[in-house]
Amino acid sequence: MSSRVFAALTDYLWKLTCKWACWSHPNKPKRWIAGRYFGKFSKFRNDRWVFGDKDTGAYLPKPSWTDIVRHTLVKSGASPDDPALAGYWAQRRQKVKPPLDSCTVRLLSRQDGRCMAFFGVRVVSEDGSYTSGRQAVIRTLALPLSFLLLGLGFVGILVGDRRRALHDVIAGTAVIYSWDARAARLRFLSRG
Repeated sequence: MSSRVFAALTDYLWKLTCKWACWSHPNKPKRWIAGRYFGKFSKFRNDRWVFGDKDTGAYLPKPSWTDIVRHTLVKSGASPDDPALAGYWAQRRQKVKPPLDSCTVRLLSRQDGRCMAFFGVRVVSEDGSYTSGRQAVIRTLALPLSFLLLGLGFVGILVGDRRRALHDVIAGTAVIYSWDARAARLRFLSRG
């Protein structure tokens, strides 16, 4: 169904661009208009009817080039809070790719929470061990939630017994004071 919609949208967009080009140059022949505005702009597509600018190389991608991705529907009545369906939700979450690129995920996992060592603090798991890459990604994605509603997600730092912000609670992490903060600061400054 969606491929038919994208194909119809592509046809409609082609008619609009062709109509605009003919309206912009009423005294020019159709062959001239086609040579001026249409061509094979995308080197990955064997399509010479792509609307674009030959001087800059900019072109209008066709909606029919969009890849169709099928999504598995959630079972009716399946709640993430139901302990009996924990395996089902774990399996679904493994299929979903994080919205960060692989380079960022690799960087977050390699830092092991040491990115804030310059300020004398470190991010660790709740049990005090190094954070996993998954925890780092979840903490990064949940950080904007702490800023919502005028920063109420940070209230836990002031009043909570464990001094954790909302994004730390969601990710299962904690921020601790790192005793080698001065050494880390000197190493950072010596890099210049």
